Amino acid sequence: MAAYKKNRHARDEKTPADHVLFQGIHRKDLEEDLKKDGSGVFDDSLCLEAGDFLFEQGQDSSQAAALDRIYFVQSGRMTLIRSNDSGSELVTGFVLAGDVLIEPYLYRNLPVWCTVRADVPVKLLPISFAHIEQRALDGDPSAVRLMINMSHLGTARSRELARQLDMIALKTPEQRIASFFLDHRLYRSDPERRTSVPLPMKKGVMAQFLGMTAETFSRSLSKLREEGIHLHSGYMTLNDDHALCSWCDVERQKNCPFGDSADCPLQKTV
Repeated sequence: MAAYKKNRHARDEKTPADHVLFQGIHRKDLEEDLKKDGSGVFDDSLCLEAGDFLFEQGQDSSQAAALDRIYFVQSGRMTLIRSNDSGSELVTGFVLAGDVLIEPYLYRNLPVWCTVRADVPVKLLPISFAHIEQRALDGDPSAVRLMINMSHLGTARSRELARQLDMIALKTPEQRIASFFLDHRLYRSDPERRTSVPLPMKKGVMAQFLGMTAETFSRSLSKLREEGIHLHSGYMTLNDDHALCSWCDVERQKNCPFGDSADCPLQKTV
């Protein structure tokens, strides 16, 4: 069960200032809010132990106070899980340190569609909808900007979910894995780590997230190894910078460091 308490796992904590949710908000204003101990933009920190649930599928805000807020993840990792009537589970996402969990905002006043579980000890900064809305109505420019950014972030997350469903429904297992690797490399990894990228989940969880069995996942990895794409010891490794290029598309090209270069396969098709 979630509990408000002092964090015992403060190493390598992330701060909100660089996240897209807080774009357009002066860093000094953000730092002042962080010092207000629950009276500013942020509520008191929330800490979870490994295995704790922030909220569970089917709950609404009358059943779980956690659904009145979105969360900036200061440290740790959480998994988003959806189950069906027979008890089968599908991993629908994961949230890492430095990310924002936007799901409660997406399903506001509705039963939430997934369970959020802490995989390791987690520290969160909660942000109350009602608090931000009231401050926006009072003319607080930082709160107004937060409302705008929350809307944009919610739209981006909705597109990500739609992309995942399309990937599971329309793509081959090899395409799903390569697309996942490519997205992680472009959007979540250190840009300097081009050919050796740490991944946030184990093989079994990754297979669930991509909608395939462990056996299919292993067979597909064997095929990808022939194209210079490898997975071992929690890392994706590539034979060269362009090993994933054949799996790219126009949307991903915009975020690729090679997207405007003559070496980009998509540039060559124009």
